[in-house]
Amino acid sequence: MVEKAWNCFPVARTEISHPSFSKFRIHIETINVLAERGSDGKLIFPDNVLPYTADELKKRKIRVVDIADNKDVDAGAYSAATDPQLVSSKKAGRGPLRENWFNQVPPPAKTPGPSSSTH
Repeated sequence: MVEKAWNCFPVARTEISHPSFSKFRIHIETINVLAERGSDGKLIFPDNVLPYTADELKKRKIRVVDIADNKDVDAGAYSAATDPQLVSSKKAGRGPLRENWFNQVPPPAKTPGPSSSTH
């Protein structure tokens, strides 16, 4: 596997490929955007920050990735030492993350926003 990454805040791009498979490529583009908090406390992001065409927006699938949810982690790959629900940082004064943590933290000035992945 070959991973190439470019980080020019607020945009980050990652490309993953394999020399044996010329048509295989994963391209991930992430942009940090200002987030707002709705009246229900949930974070709200702009609808089209990447920017997609109207046709691309219709095809877009949105997936919420909760880094504290480990129910899909294979038992052989699980490590309590890296579990965000268990680990905390005394130096940074953060953690551990609890269920629904992203709706309970104070709204940050900048929040990781939508990302795009093609393969």
